[in-house]
Amino acid sequence: MFEAPPGKTLANVVHDFWQGVYQHLIQVLTSEGWSPQMVNYQFLFTVPAPFSSLAIEAFKRIISGTGFARHGFQVEITEPEAAALYTLRNQPSLRTRPAGFQTRQSFVVCDAGGGTVYLSSYSITQSTPTIRMEQTGIVTGYRCGSTFIDQNLLLDNFIQQKEWFNKESYQETINIELPRNGDLYCPVKRGNYLPITRQQMLAFFSEPIAKTCQLVVDHVKECKSRNYQINYVFLVGGFGSSLYLGECLQRSLRNIDPNILVIKPPDAQQSVVLGCLFTQLQRLRRDDDPVKVRLCRAHFGVVCSMPFNPTKHSEHEKYIEPVTGQVLARGQIMWLIHKGDRISDTTSADIERTLIRSFKTTPTMAWTETLVCSTAYRAPLLLGPSVQEVCKMTSDLRSCGQNEFQK
Repeated sequence: MFEAPPGKTLANVVHDFWQGVYQHLIQVLTSEGWSPQMVNYQFLFTVPAPFSSLAIEAFKRIISGTGFARHGFQVEITEPEAAALYTLRNQPSLRTRPAGFQTRQSFVVCDAGGGTVYLSSYSITQSTPTIRMEQTGIVTGYRCGSTFIDQNLLLDNFIQQKEWFNKESYQETINIELPRNGDLYCPVKRGNYLPITRQQMLAFFSEPIAKTCQLVVDHVKECKSRNYQINYVFLVGGFGSSLYLGECLQRSLRNIDPNILVIKPPDAQQSVVLGCLFTQLQRLRRDDDPVKVRLCRAHFGVVCSMPFNPTKHSEHEKYIEPVTGQVLARGQIMWLIHKGDRISDTTSADIERTLIRSFKTTPTMAWTETLVCSTAYRAPLLLGPSVQEVCKMTSDLRSCGQNEFQK
């Protein structure tokens, strides 16, 4: 649980962090001769795959209160989208396969970072002249990133050896250089080096590797259950640069489909940044959004009352509507769109639902409706811990004449 400093909220802390980043960035750029007075800056932000719509909007509000808002800034693409677009543009093995990559082929992006591994799946809808794709699966993830390896031995040289390590390496012992300054007690060191055996390294990797591979296999199986044939797994992020992770993942996938190819793009750790830049360049050329379809991140609906049904509703929800005398159940939710529903970038959909307010002559007060959302797997039927308030909508019809209402 996050504990903010006295007098600060979480939003305040995030704001202060990004304001500090902005000030440092401008200071460095100015010292290099690229001050804001000389250059028109545009700042691009990506967001983690599991960020909800509420979290993204909250992040935008925070950034708008920092120095970044003095320039143009955009928060429009997720990290796996950026990584996927970069990989599709810059991976030679995709184009040297017998058929290359083709329209309607599908792939999974495995964003293996320090703390959490996130998975997203997409299908290619257009490969030339520009790349287009659509999201085909809800984001899944688990805390099994590389920090669970690093916590065994937090030394800079160990981090480097971890990325290079693979099971078939000929060395039986890996020597980790120890810091030359400071008094670090290490009873098994040899000179200024700490020897780590191959079996010890395998043990360090064991749990994060196993959990990551199982996460990917489960995601691929879920895609197959919805008739999406996965052709590739793009391995990106800091942990994604591990040779050993790539080898283990390829072996795990071979058991369910030997045709799935694990691809680690060049500069896997920078794939998100480079993909974001390429996407912005595409937009500056007035091309359409490269991600044509995204899946709704949550269920969205409105709180209302519904006709009481003793098989569905409890007694404490029951009440009698004073104007009509109808027996209703309060605190119910009418869902307007569901998590996983397809949202196109080129079309808008009108979602129509009928909500009824009853009164005797004319409205005597404004009504307030509560819009809510939930990221639960199944949409809850009524208010509860898994339901969050998005906003309140006020309808004031007191100026309308009586003839405008249905009797």
